[in-house]
Amino acid sequence: MNPANQAGGLSVGDGLGFSVLSEIHKAYIVMSRRVEKALKPQGMTLPQLYLLAILSKGGGRLPVGEIAIQTMYSETAITGLADRVEARGWAKRERDSGNRRKVILVLTGAGREKTRAAWRVAVTTLDEICQLVGGCDDRVSALQMRCLQSTCQALREAASASTDRQHRAGSERG
Repeated sequence: MNPANQAGGLSVGDGLGFSVLSEIHKAYIVMSRRVEKALKPQGMTLPQLYLLAILSKGGGRLPVGEIAIQTMYSETAITGLADRVEARGWAKRERDSGNRRKVILVLTGAGREKTRAAWRVAVTTLDEICQLVGGCDDRVSALQMRCLQSTCQALREAASASTDRQHRAGSERG
């Protein structure tokens, strides 16, 4: 067995973990492509909708750093998305009065309307996908969502712990 192909004692690509990762990735690609296609007439991309939906859910006003945390995108990626939604008049930037370095993204009235319309398109598309795979029973969907949420939370916590260990190791060396 080639040691370069090993990770944690398993050959890369072996086992249930890889199968799960592969299926999640494929499902994400298929669903995101379908939603992107449906959103195209709205003049919006899925990442833009995601940003605006997070902003809307947050009361229409959130610091860029908080958006980055909620979306798990980098602040640089959020800045790029903010540039594009701001250029379309869907959001605007403001400086925090208490900390001028902090940038707040604010949903505009046009952005609120566009988010509602695009969200309806996205949800309708996801419902259509659900029907293609045999329908989505609300009880089963709720159970699947709880499972997915707890899995994602565990992965975020593991990633955070790993980052913390790397920072501690780096500071001990330096």
